Amino acid sequence: MDLDGKIFNHFLDLDPKFISEYINYVYEKEIMDSDTPDYTSIWMRGDYEVVMLRAIEDVYKNEQKSSLITDNYINKFFILSEKGKKHPEIREKQDRLLKDLIRCQHQDSTFMRFIFGIIAHFPPESRNKFIATFIEYNKSIDAFRELPLEPNSWGWSGSAVPMLQKRLDYFETLMPLLNTVDLLEHKHYIEMIIQEIQLRIESEKKKDFMEED
Repeated sequence: MDLDGKIFNHFLDLDPKFISEYINYVYEKEIMDSDTPDYTSIWMRGDYEVVMLRAIEDVYKNEQKSSLITDNYINKFFILSEKGKKHPEIREKQDRLLKDLIRCQHQDSTFMRFIFGIIAHFPPESRNKFIATFIEYNKSIDAFRELPLEPNSWGWSGSAVPMLQKRLDYFETLMPLLNTVDLLEHKHYIEMIIQEIQLRIESEKKKDFMEED
């Protein structure tokens, strides 16, 4: 057990390429859901960019050839521990790294789906800056439709209305980003999602009312 990441960082000090060997081992043994070191410590390193770019590349390659259904193992590298949350510069490093990847590889739809699979798990108010960066460089509606703009699963207890309302509120914040002529199709796509959520909210409200009776 190396939950604070000290031993993990020691191996990286000896050889930064250890991250590749480690990730390949994780996929080979299919232990993506096991306890992991505190990856937050990677972002505190002077060579964090080199290590993280290698980690992203290795996870991406393994995801492409894996038959397992996983929730993008690279997400674990972007989850901050309580210690990490006290260092706002870490989130700034993460944002800068992801934006650079979007700018450099925006034409690679498969890789962008992978990267936005990370971003989709960020707080709603944090996602829009990455979407803005993407549509600045890639205005293809087909590429935009493929992006995961939110998590692929939601949890709630009791009524589903509050959860759906949060989803609705988030998609409505995207509308100002799409108020240009060359993004009309994008705007229409988001409007369709909003309408679908609104219909679900009305359906859930009726369901809640019936259950109260």
